[in-house]
Amino acid sequence: MTRYLWAIGLAFAQTSLAQERVDEEIIARIKMEGFQRSQLMETLSYLTDVYGPRLTGSPGLDEAATWCVERLKGWGLTGARLESWGEFGRGWSVESYSVEMTAPRYARLSATPHAWSPGTDGVIEGTPMLVEISGKEDFDTYRGKLKGRIVLRGKPEAARSRFEPAAKRLDEKEMSEARRAIDPGEPRSFWEEDEEWQKSVAREREIVDFFRDEGIAVLIEPSERDGANVRVSALGYFLGTDVSYFPSFVMAKEHY
Repeated sequence: MTRYLWAIGLAFAQTSLAQERVDEEIIARIKMEGFQRSQLMETLSYLTDVYGPRLTGSPGLDEAATWCVERLKGWGLTGARLESWGEFGRGWSVESYSVEMTAPRYARLSATPHAWSPGTDGVIEGTPMLVEISGKEDFDTYRGKLKGRIVLRGKPEAARSRFEPAAKRLDEKEMSEARRAIDPGEPRSFWEEDEEWQKSVAREREIVDFFRDEGIAVLIEPSERDGANVRVSALGYFLGTDVSYFPSFVMAKEHY
C-alpha cells in the first residue's frame, strides 16, 4: 500500500508542476524591487543606528515598534498595529555613564552597563579588587572584605590572535554539505527544559545575592569577546528585573 501511495503522490506532483505557468513579468517585477528599489539598508539603519538597542520594556523598544508600524502602513499594510503580549518587569534605559582610570595615568575605559543596572548616584571612586568566585564554595574567602569595593569579577580569557578574516566564502563542497543538512534536531524549550541552564541561573543568583549582602559599590565583568568588542548580557532579564542591587558593567577585555 505504501508503494502505491508514494507513486500516486509523485505522479500528481509531476503533473502539477508540468501544468504551472511561469509568470515572467511578475518575476521580473520582483527582481526589480529587490535589486533596484530595495529599502533593506535604510530599514536596517533605522533599527540599528537611529533606534539602537531595543531592550524589553525600554523607551527605545516603544519608539522602534511605533516606527515599524508606520513604515508598514506606508508600504500599504493598513492593518499593522501594536499588540501587548503579557506582563513584564520594570522598564530601563540609559541616560549617561562614564568609566575612567584616574591613576597612575588617565584613561577613558570602554565599558557598558548591564541592563537594569541602577545608577551610581554620583561618582564612585576606589581601587578595583579582583574577585574570583565561581560558586558559594568561594564565599568565605571574600566574606567581610568587599564592602564599598569596585569588584572586578574574575580574570578574562587571554585574547586570541586572529590572522584569518572574520567572513569566509563557502566553496562548492561546503555548500553541498549544507544543502544536505535537513535534520533540524529535536524540538526543545531552552529556557524551561535545559537543566544545566537552570543550574547556571541559580548559581548566578547566589553570587549576585552574595555581592549584595557584602555591600559592594560596583561590579565590573570582562567582555567575552576580543578586539575591544563589548558583549553585554541583560543580567536582570535572566535573574529577574528586581535583582540588580548595585551598578554593574561589562568592560572590554583589553581595558579590563
